Amino acid sequence: LRRFSFTTEGVFSGAISPDGKYIAYSARIGGRSSLWLRSLATETSREVPGTEGAFYFFWSPDSLSLGFAVGDPDFELKRVSIEQGSPLRLCALPAKGNLSFLGGTWSPDGERIVFSSGLRLYEIASRGGQPVGIHEQATDIGFEVRGSIAHAHQTSGTWPAGYADGAKNQASMA
Repeated sequence: LRRFSFTTEGVFSGAISPDGKYIAYSARIGGRSSLWLRSLATETSREVPGTEGAFYFFWSPDSLSLGFAVGDPDFELKRVSIEQGSPLRLCALPAKGNLSFLGGTWSPDGERIVFSSGLRLYEIASRGGQPVGIHEQATDIGFEVRGSIAHAHQTSGTWPAGYADGAKNQASMA
């Protein structure tokens, strides 16, 4: 067991990279949220440039990128390289407001991203494009594998949990 303390104020969620080398986390400082990266080797943290307003992030399977959403006024899905820090806009989120984005996950090969927006699941190429709706609003509570995509659902939302062909969404801490 290894314990961590953060000197950054307002830390509210985090996830360990698939390769186990980093912890990415969201922090709100001065009323502004952004993503931060902490190396587990050196235990130093740095803000990831271009992630202002980010929420609900997720790691790429190669641990080189983070997917994330930004909210009002843009409501967009983006990705950023942890090395270069220049975000790429993937698409406008189909839904706006509180349920604009509930999470995402990359395919094992890194070529596709499944994300939730509103009460539906969408899939998009990991380099961006037009999102395609792949699942409608749930009418019950449960966990389902549809095709190669696993997801949890309830009447108030649908959350991608991973691809059924081996990849899983990263565990997160609150």
